[in-house]
Amino acid sequence: MSQGKYWGNSRSLFEHIAQNKNQNLSVAWLYDSSLNLNHISDKYHTFFIPRYSFKGWYTCARANGIIISHGFGDFELFRKIAKHKKTIMLWHAITTKNCGLLDEKFNSREKMNYLKTETRFYDFLIVSSDIDRYYSASYTGVDVNKITVTGLPRNDQLFRCKSLKKKSTEKHTILYAPTFRDYAIQNGSVFFPFAESEFEISEWAQKTGIRFYLRPHPNDKDSVKHVKSLSQEYPKVYIDSGIKNEPDVMKLIVSCAGIITDYSSIYIDGLALDLPVIFVNYDQFEYIEKRGIAYDYELITPGPKVQNFSEFKVACEEMIHGSIAWTTHRECVRKIFFKYQDSNACSRVTYQIQSLLLGQR
Repeated sequence: MSQGKYWGNSRSLFEHIAQNKNQNLSVAWLYDSSLNLNHISDKYHTFFIPRYSFKGWYTCARANGIIISHGFGDFELFRKIAKHKKTIMLWHAITTKNCGLLDEKFNSREKMNYLKTETRFYDFLIVSSDIDRYYSASYTGVDVNKITVTGLPRNDQLFRCKSLKKKSTEKHTILYAPTFRDYAIQNGSVFFPFAESEFEISEWAQKTGIRFYLRPHPNDKDSVKHVKSLSQEYPKVYIDSGIKNEPDVMKLIVSCAGIITDYSSIYIDGLALDLPVIFVNYDQFEYIEKRGIAYDYELITPGPKVQNFSEFKVACEEMIHGSIAWTTHRECVRKIFFKYQDSNACSRVTYQIQSLLLGQR
């Protein structure tokens, strides 16, 4: 991954392969100087190779296959070398928005360039369900026969926690993670888009004992600043849980009582633990018009849609008190997006990689 990133599907799969040594498969992580190895377990250090070194170039040049989670930009200056290797695309989330060839903001020239320089090089792409498989084929242009339903490596730890019943829930802590907009909004930040003052929201939260993990999208600079300000002014209520403070969002999901979002698919990860969800969808029609949702919004959003502070308070209080509302709908959406509800995605992906590199695909 580029820019010092070490999380998500890439991290989960990498650590799985590194731990489970196989005579037919060895793995290396090419890292850049912005990645702090001190934050990574010592047992993996021997698998890390400085990207911009002779050993980094040599490793990339000799590799049989490469693994990416965003695009060939993950390999930065080595992207041309990477395109000549067997390529495994993990992607970084379950996609519910219009992406790639279906993105409303892409023109025909950009779409052709996306096919020509990116997705035509993919040898296989992993997804989480059958419906996800066909949607991924439509927005990437990848032959559906090259797309395999394995589940996402990063979700293994969630299903593992569920099966072991070791979820360390902080009963009154809620993860609030809105998505990025490609257009300007009235107040800049997308957090708490209500008329009430920040003081009033914070006062209510303290009375009810609610705390918020605030996770802004890294591309949303206004929200990043807003979160930093809130966490400094009201540290008992707001925890700055941006990528710089907590790269791995799975850790937040495991320790929260529920999730608030709008159009981000982060709540689908939470469904692995049957976490309740609240949707703050005040600009739904504008978002759908300018970006687009791949599925019927009401069908795939199993939770209350709040439009003002009063509805927001009621929904949050019901969440922390364990309301059973929406349970059936959550189960329905979980079946749509998770073919496998187990912790074996890494093993299935590893098997597919071995088959690809041994010429069996």
